[in-house]
Amino acid sequence: MAGYWSRRREDGVEISTDPGRLDLDRTHAAVAASFWCEGIPRPVFLRALEHSLPFGLYLPGGDQAGFCRAMTDTAVFGYLTDVIVFEGHRGEGLGTWLVESVLLHPDMQALRRTHLATRDRQELFGRLGFRLDAQPGMQMDIVREPGELWPADG
Repeated sequence: MAGYWSRRREDGVEISTDPGRLDLDRTHAAVAASFWCEGIPRPVFLRALEHSLPFGLYLPGGDQAGFCRAMTDTAVFGYLTDVIVFEGHRGEGLGTWLVESVLLHPDMQALRRTHLATRDRQELFGRLGFRLDAQPGMQMDIVREPGELWPADG
């Protein structure tokens, strides 16, 4: 994809795929504190970020208020992960707008399936079109514990 994609609301809140704008310390800390990626070492997070389409959520002054990333083949399948609105900015509708924006990105259009794995905020994601167990018994995963993959010293 040439250049970076962005979307701005009338109030100045913006979504951008420019990884250079991300506050990597704050973003890594938020992801590493999440239940789905607890303790992820920074080098592992950075490698994941490098191979993903990042979406930063920014307030009118430019401060980052959230983050998520997507992986897609741009034709059939997409995966949305690490959807986070930072503490102090939750409950303002920013998470909804972040996910809506991701789904409007050109690389996320016309996909047969967009996957999201979560055990919380299911009502929010349901309002955006995600369905719990859309095709029961169809998904299989290989799951490894962090200790198997990430050395204790990161």
